[in-house]
Parts: sequence; C-alpha cells; structure tokens
Amino acid sequence: MLFKKRFLSLIEKGEIHTAFRKWTRPSVRESGTLLTPVGQLRITSLTSIAYDQISDEDIKLAGYTHREELDKELAFKEKGHIYKIGFKRESADPRIELRERTNISPGEMTTILNTLKRYDNHGKVKDWTLKILDMVDADPGKYAVEYATRLGYEKEWFKPNIRKLKNLGLTISLPDGYTISPRGKVVLKALQQYSVKKGNL
Repeated sequence: MLFKKRFLSLIEKGEIHTAFRKWTRPSVRESGTLLTPVGQLRITSLTSIAYDQISDEDIKLAGYTHREELDKELAFKEKGHIYKIGFKRESADPRIELRERTNISPGEMTTILNTLKRYDNHGKVKDWTLKILDMVDADPGKYAVEYATRLGYEKEWFKPNIRKLKNLGLTISLPDGYTISPRGKVVLKALQQYSVKKGNL
C-alpha cells in the first residue's frame, strides 16, 4: 500500500487517518503495521465498502479535495473491491536510524550478506544487489527508471526490489531519486570483497 507525496505530507502533519483503495486482495491487515517514508503506521480498521456508502466527509478525511479525485484513483483498477482503511502514525521510520548505523558486527554482516544472497538467488532477476548498490553509490540522485534502463531491468521490477535494500537501511529515497546510506557504503564494501573472493568480479 503506497501513498502519493501529498498524502504522505498530510499523514506526517496528522491531518488524515483514512484511505481508500480498490483491491482484489487487501495488502494490509487490521492491527498490522505499514512502513512509509513519513513513519510507521498502525492499521486501525479495514472495511470493505460500497462506493455509494462513501460520504463527502469520508473523502475529505482521506485528503481529497473533491469526489472526482477519488473516482480517478479507484478507476485505475478495473477489478476489485473498495476498502476503507483507518490508520494512525505510530512512530518514526525505523530505517532512518538504521541507515546511519555503520558499526556492524561480523555476525550482523553475515546476516545481511546472506539476505542479499537470497535476494540474488530468487526471483526472475539474478545477482542484482551488488549491481544496484554499486550504481547508486557511483551515481546518486537518479530516478528508478534511469537505473533500471542502464542495468537492463524493468522499472516495475526495479522499484519494489530497491525498496528491499531500503528496508535493510542500505539506500535512501530522495525527493528526486536515490542515494546510498552510510550503512549501505559499509555493506557495499563487504559485498564487493565477498564477490571478489567468490570470483564474481
């Protein structure tokens, strides 16, 4: 479940606690959490709702200025049920603190490298973690589509997978593009050394 920038701003200010989505299957669950660029949200309610049950007040509470805005977003997907999601901002984004932590123990580094190895070995694209971290480090501030094009990856594949690196505290989303975090630089160096030993570079 993703939010556009203007909704993230309203969430950060505490001005909205409601969202609407059309899903064939909900991507969040009641009482679960959702990590966003403005903090961790707690899902307080998840209800299937008919379109004609959505009031004008509901629309304002979700951050829309008029019903046509909501209609446009709901029409983006042809199939699915409409859900009303209630949430509250629970804490700051834990990845912000994580990405500054550069004092990584040998055991923790092994865990990180094993996680990256698992990412490399599963899915339709193989051996991608070092390539992405290396490129973002060498040329920060580019959009996902630019990195994806250079590496020969599909943009639709690239964005959720660079998000995996962000969740590990290795990359940072900028207003325009991405950069590598201080933690990411330490991990990148270890990953490069590991790859040399394995004969991959």
